[in-house]
Amino acid sequence: MPIKHKSTPGPRGESCLTCRQRRKKCDKGRPFCQRCLDSKGRFICLGYDDEPEPQVERPRKAHPKTSQITGFPSLRVGVEFEDAFPGSSTRTAYFGTPVSAAEINEYLTPSVELLMVPGPGERSVLTTAAITQQQDYDTGQRPITPRRKPKNATMLPLPVSIPRGVNANKQMRESYVFLILGKYQNQRVEMFFRSTIPMQRLLMIQMKRPRILEFVYLGAKIFETFSGKPEEVAIQSCSGWVTRYTNHVTNPGEPPNPYPSTQEIQDKLNGLLELVIAQSIVFGTAAAYTSLRLALSSFLHLVSDDPHFWVEQGRNGLLCISLPAVLTSHRVELGRFVFQDIMCSLVLGVPTLAEYDSTSFPIVPGSDFAADWVQGVHGVPIEMIVNITEVHNWRAQKKDVDWTALEMRAWTWTWSQRDIQSEGSVEMIYRAAIQESWRHATLIYIYMGVCGVTSDDSRVQASVHQIVKLMGVIGDTQLDVHFSVSAIVAGVAARNETQRTLIIRKLKSFSGVRLWKFRGRDFADVLEYLWHGGALDDAPVGWDEYVQARCKVLPIR
Repeated sequence: MPIKHKSTPGPRGESCLTCRQRRKKCDKGRPFCQRCLDSKGRFICLGYDDEPEPQVERPRKAHPKTSQITGFPSLRVGVEFEDAFPGSSTRTAYFGTPVSAAEINEYLTPSVELLMVPGPGERSVLTTAAITQQQDYDTGQRPITPRRKPKNATMLPLPVSIPRGVNANKQMRESYVFLILGKYQNQRVEMFFRSTIPMQRLLMIQMKRPRILEFVYLGAKIFETFSGKPEEVAIQSCSGWVTRYTNHVTNPGEPPNPYPSTQEIQDKLNGLLELVIAQSIVFGTAAAYTSLRLALSSFLHLVSDDPHFWVEQGRNGLLCISLPAVLTSHRVELGRFVFQDIMCSLVLGVPTLAEYDSTSFPIVPGSDFAADWVQGVHGVPIEMIVNITEVHNWRAQKKDVDWTALEMRAWTWTWSQRDIQSEGSVEMIYRAAIQESWRHATLIYIYMGVCGVTSDDSRVQASVHQIVKLMGVIGDTQLDVHFSVSAIVAGVAARNETQRTLIIRKLKSFSGVRLWKFRGRDFADVLEYLWHGGALDDAPVGWDEYVQARCKVLPIR
């Protein structure tokens, strides 16, 4: 017989969905309650359930006429239930109702074709109902996704084979979204610094879009699999999901839409950027960089719509992308692409995919998004990003640069009180150490990349010593993944065996879901090849020799 749930205390129509699930007193602020916003990212306000839920359509004998969206592969956003719980064909559901694994898998993991059924009428939207039904029963977190649905959404018919107890249990289905995404959010937040309230609000809005939920769910399943299995087994389990999602995002067999909406392009860019992370975890750096190159067209499409993002370079009349404009933009996906592109160019030794210009730097004070997305979340000072970009441009023979100006900018940078708002003392120390390591990594890149000095230069060795010392300050914590790039740059010039041992151990620990932007062991192999080659017996090497070693050990096709 159906499972009955006791109603939670308090007025149902007034509290936000998150406070209701947590059984906390809600201040009823709109559009998001202040209690959730003050949680510093631990809880996401899901809004208010003011509108009645649409009725679920009963299965019909004749299939309803819907405009089928073609070109999508038979991707499943979820995973097989028996994969999540191996060893048995029958399991007990979350609230104790016995159901078969096959029934739950069919119920919780619909294919993409089911996710993309349009509603009736000209103003119909794609339903998110199927997404909320695709979660597994193996996590223990509270919900974090919205339950509110648009009036014109088409609810998909439920499979007739599902036992009535499960079919009637709407609250159980909603819990799965909360359980798995809540765990994923907590794991991701632990590896990054706290974002500001404007950024949290923006992410809350984006989380309500079906396309965003697709790759968030994929990331959640990858994190969950790696946390419960050995890395080799987890890679085998996740490789199929990532491959199918790659085919889904890139749509190789689908003719391109000549007139895509801005939101469609944004969602595709976000999907490819998330794919970069997923492929870094499962397949490695080379596969991830391939996806980043695929994202270039979506990025250029978005920036071409706004002349604010372009700047004319010199007398030749060529247009470049304004780095300050992108980094201070509310379009977070643009900043994510630029940041990833600049970092890949640094560690891989390749030109940036797009050409950036730092004209009008320094950035206008008072911009929340500039410090939040890069400097706030990742702990990378904006000044260092600009310096690194200038070195990229010089090495690609695109622009002359005064290396002394870059050096002065790096040395004169100081942290501000704004960088550490709402942080505890320990996190504040970690942020200061990570930012200082970026200063010295940038200086090494300036000296070796522009000045042409080798690793035995006294200025380079002083910065290597400082980076290694700062790595010891952070130790083996969740936030040490932010040393990924600094460790690689310091490793290029490291001559002391003690320094090399620490750097290699740290890089090899950045694997699985414990990584920042790149899989550490990929670059550990590159450095070991360099040390046993050109840098053997503490011989001095230049930056170009590192790039040659990377091309040999980690080729990019």
